[in-house]
Amino acid sequence: MTPAKRRQIRKIARSYLYEHPETAGLPCRFDVLAVEFQEDGRPIVRHIRDAF
Repeated sequence: MTPAKRRQIRKIARSYLYEHPETAGLPCRFDVLAVEFQEDGRPIVRHIRDAF
């Protein structure tokens, strides 16, 4: 996850939260799912909780 991609996600999240005031005060976190493929084509999926 590049810094630019994190900035873009934060910008979109701020816009969403601004447009949905009912979410004020609710906890928010960003998880990341990373999918990497091994040489034989099998995927490895990693879930990174509270990534940023």
